[in-house]
Amino acid sequence: MAGIISFQFLLAQDCEVSKDPFTNEEVIGYHWGKSLKYEMKSGETTLEIEFTYSGNLKVTIPEGSEILFKLENGTIIKKATIAESFPKSYVAGQAVYTNYPMKVVLNEEDIVALAGSKVEVIRYPDGKGGSNDWDIKGLGKLFSRNMKNGADCMRQHLKNAK
Repeated sequence: MAGIISFQFLLAQDCEVSKDPFTNEEVIGYHWGKSLKYEMKSGETTLEIEFTYSGNLKVTIPEGSEILFKLENGTIIKKATIAESFPKSYVAGQAVYTNYPMKVVLNEEDIVALAGSKVEVIRYPDGKGGSNDWDIKGLGKLFSRNMKNGADCMRQHLKNAK
Protein backbone atom coordinates (compact mmCIF):
# COMPACT_ATOMS: atom_id res chain seq x y z
CA MET A 1 0.00 0.00 0.00
CA ALA A 2 1.39 3.35 -0.97
CA GLY A 3 -0.33 6.63 -0.40
CA ILE A 4 -0.74 9.34 2.13
CA ILE A 5 -2.02 8.52 5.57
CA SER A 6 -3.65 11.68 6.81
CA PHE A 7 -5.73 11.84 9.93
CA GLN A 8 -4.89 15.52 10.18
CA PHE A 9 -8.27 16.82 9.12
CA LEU A 10 -8.82 18.22 12.62
CA LEU A 11 -5.62 20.25 12.52
CA ALA A 12 -5.74 23.97 11.97
CA GLN A 13 -4.67 25.22 8.58
CA ASP A 14 -4.06 28.89 8.11
CA CYS A 15 -2.29 31.23 5.77
CA GLU A 16 0.48 32.58 7.97
CA VAL A 17 2.77 35.54 7.48
CA SER A 18 5.95 35.59 9.54
CA LYS A 19 9.45 37.04 9.46
CA ASP A 20 12.65 35.09 9.01
CA PRO A 21 14.51 35.67 12.29
CA PHE A 22 17.88 36.11 10.56
CA THR A 23 17.02 38.07 7.42
CA ASN A 24 13.82 39.77 8.63
CA GLU A 25 12.36 38.74 5.28
CA GLU A 26 8.64 38.01 5.00
CA VAL A 27 7.72 34.31 4.80
CA ILE A 28 4.26 33.16 3.74
CA GLY A 29 3.33 29.67 4.89
CA TYR A 30 0.46 27.24 4.77
CA HIS A 31 0.72 23.91 6.58
CA TRP A 32 -1.67 21.02 6.96
CA GLY A 33 -0.14 18.73 9.53
CA LYS A 34 3.11 17.17 8.37
CA SER A 35 1.87 16.04 4.99
CA LEU A 36 1.39 19.37 3.18
CA LYS A 37 3.45 22.55 3.31
CA TYR A 38 3.53 25.62 1.06
CA GLU A 39 6.16 28.31 1.59
CA MET A 40 6.85 31.58 -0.21
CA LYS A 41 10.17 33.22 0.54
CA SER A 42 12.66 35.26 -1.50
CA GLY A 43 10.28 35.29 -4.46
CA GLU A 44 10.17 31.47 -4.63
CA THR A 45 7.20 29.29 -3.75
CA THR A 46 7.68 25.67 -2.77
CA LEU A 47 5.23 22.85 -2.15
CA GLU A 48 6.27 19.92 0.02
CA ILE A 49 4.16 16.78 0.29
CA GLU A 50 5.04 13.89 2.57
CA PHE A 51 4.12 10.58 0.95
CA THR A 52 3.71 7.46 3.10
CA TYR A 53 4.63 3.96 1.93
CA SER A 54 3.95 0.62 3.56
CA GLY A 55 7.08 -1.14 4.80
CA ASN A 56 10.56 -0.17 5.92
CA LEU A 57 12.10 1.33 2.79
CA LYS A 58 15.76 2.32 2.79
CA VAL A 59 16.23 3.83 -0.66
CA THR A 60 16.64 7.51 -1.44
CA ILE A 61 14.35 9.04 -4.06
CA PRO A 62 16.58 11.17 -6.30
CA GLU A 63 16.37 14.89 -6.98
CA GLY A 64 14.58 15.51 -10.26
CA SER A 65 11.97 12.80 -9.68
CA GLU A 66 8.69 13.60 -11.39
CA ILE A 67 5.43 14.44 -9.63
CA LEU A 68 2.26 15.01 -11.66
CA PHE A 69 -0.90 16.72 -10.45
CA LYS A 70 -4.15 16.23 -12.40
CA LEU A 71 -6.75 18.84 -11.48
CA GLU A 72 -10.53 18.41 -11.61
CA ASN A 73 -10.66 20.84 -14.55
CA GLY A 74 -8.33 18.56 -16.58
CA THR A 75 -5.15 20.63 -16.16
CA ILE A 76 -1.99 18.58 -15.61
CA ILE A 77 0.93 20.11 -13.73
CA LYS A 78 4.28 18.36 -14.12
CA LYS A 79 7.02 19.15 -11.59
CA ALA A 80 10.42 17.75 -10.61
CA THR A 81 11.62 17.42 -7.02
CA ILE A 82 14.33 19.90 -6.03
CA ALA A 83 16.17 17.67 -3.55
CA GLU A 84 16.77 14.04 -2.72
CA SER A 85 14.11 12.53 -0.49
CA PHE A 86 15.36 10.40 2.39
CA PRO A 87 13.27 7.73 4.11
CA LYS A 88 11.84 8.23 7.59
CA SER A 89 10.49 4.90 8.86
CA TYR A 90 8.28 4.40 11.90
CA VAL A 91 6.13 1.74 13.54
CA ALA A 92 2.38 2.20 14.01
CA GLY A 93 0.79 -0.70 15.84
CA GLN A 94 2.29 -3.78 14.22
CA ALA A 95 2.92 -2.14 10.86
CA VAL A 96 5.99 -0.31 9.57
CA TYR A 97 5.65 2.73 7.32
CA THR A 98 8.13 4.98 5.57
CA ASN A 99 7.57 8.68 4.88
CA TYR A 100 9.26 10.55 2.06
CA PRO A 101 8.98 14.36 1.98
CA MET A 102 9.14 15.60 -1.62
CA LYS A 103 9.51 19.27 -2.50
CA VAL A 104 8.87 21.09 -5.78
CA VAL A 105 9.07 24.73 -6.86
CA LEU A 106 5.84 26.27 -8.12
CA ASN A 107 5.66 29.11 -10.62
CA GLU A 108 2.83 31.66 -10.78
CA GLU A 109 0.93 29.63 -13.39
CA ASP A 110 1.07 26.51 -11.17
CA ILE A 111 -0.15 28.46 -8.13
CA VAL A 112 -3.08 29.99 -10.02
CA ALA A 113 -4.04 26.57 -11.45
CA LEU A 114 -3.86 24.83 -8.05
CA ALA A 115 -5.85 27.66 -6.43
CA GLY A 116 -8.53 27.40 -9.12
CA SER A 117 -9.25 23.66 -9.14
CA LYS A 118 -8.87 20.78 -6.72
CA VAL A 119 -6.34 18.02 -7.35
CA GLU A 120 -7.98 14.71 -8.23
CA VAL A 121 -4.93 12.50 -8.97
CA ILE A 122 -1.27 12.72 -7.95
CA ARG A 123 1.39 10.56 -9.63
CA TYR A 124 4.52 10.34 -7.49
CA PRO A 125 7.71 8.26 -7.34
CA ASP A 126 7.58 4.83 -5.74
CA GLY A 127 10.47 4.02 -3.42
CA LYS A 128 10.54 0.53 -4.92
CA GLY A 129 10.80 1.87 -8.49
CA GLY A 130 8.27 3.28 -10.94
CA SER A 131 5.43 5.48 -9.76
CA ASN A 132 2.15 5.42 -7.85
CA ASP A 133 -1.13 7.11 -8.68
CA TRP A 134 -3.15 8.48 -5.79
CA ASP A 135 -6.76 8.85 -6.97
CA ILE A 136 -7.99 11.25 -4.30
CA LYS A 137 -11.23 10.03 -2.75
CA GLY A 138 -12.80 9.79 0.71
CA LEU A 139 -10.67 11.45 3.40
CA GLY A 140 -8.17 12.34 0.66
CA LYS A 141 -10.63 15.03 -0.46
CA LEU A 142 -9.64 16.96 2.68
CA PHE A 143 -6.04 16.84 1.47
CA SER A 144 -7.14 18.08 -1.97
CA ARG A 145 -9.14 20.91 -0.42
CA ASN A 146 -6.12 21.94 1.66
CA MET A 147 -3.87 21.82 -1.42
CA LYS A 148 -6.30 24.25 -3.08
CA ASN A 149 -6.55 26.44 0.03
CA GLY A 150 -2.76 26.56 0.39
CA ALA A 151 -2.34 27.52 -3.26
CA ASP A 152 -4.96 30.24 -2.79
CA CYS A 153 -2.97 31.57 0.18
CA MET A 154 0.14 31.76 -2.02
CA ARG A 155 -1.84 33.33 -4.89
CA GLN A 156 -3.12 36.09 -2.60
CA HIS A 157 0.48 37.02 -1.76
CA LEU A 158 1.95 36.80 -5.29
CA LYS A 159 1.62 40.55 -5.89
CA ASN A 160 3.54 41.33 -2.70
CA ALA A 161 6.33 38.91 -3.63
CA LYS A 162 7.16 40.67 -6.91
